[in-house]
Amino acid sequence: MFAVGILAGLGALVLEFIISIIYPGFDSGIQAISFPLIISAVIEESLKFGMIRKIFDRFKISFFLNSILIGLGFAAAEFFFNVLRHSSELGLFHFSYLGLFLIHSATAAIFGYYFLKHGDSILSGFFILSLAAILHFSFNTAVILGLNYGIIYLTLSILIIILVHLARKSYPF
Repeated sequence: MFAVGILAGLGALVLEFIISIIYPGFDSGIQAISFPLIISAVIEESLKFGMIRKIFDRFKISFFLNSILIGLGFAAAEFFFNVLRHSSELGLFHFSYLGLFLIHSATAAIFGYYFLKHGDSILSGFFILSLAAILHFSFNTAVILGLNYGIIYLTLSILIIILVHLARKSYPF
């Protein structure tokens, strides 16, 4: 499932690259907190949601954990390309990279829990996808604005812990 997440991440990066060509300045500091940043979050969450949806019927027993693995694979692809883009700073590990893994794991956990609890309802699926995109957009905005990473990471970690607890309670794994 990790590899499926990497594929979804690569797909999102390709789509975001195409958008950056169409919309110059797509990923440039404070100006990035705009429509392109919203589109980026929607693209990433839509591809992750789609991949998790595709595996739902095949892996119901370990589905929740597989959805988190997809999120981690997605984050790994994004991490790899961020390291390539900032190769001059390879000696430094950016604390912000931890956020990639937390945000993608958190939204994948949301999707996994949603499918376990609600199946495949289009209306509630649109709602949960919107919620994840808003969470992702909020995270990206907080990082761009330089808000306290500790608070951001603590919030995402608590969200993941709650979702894991709820999923274990309903569907032991």
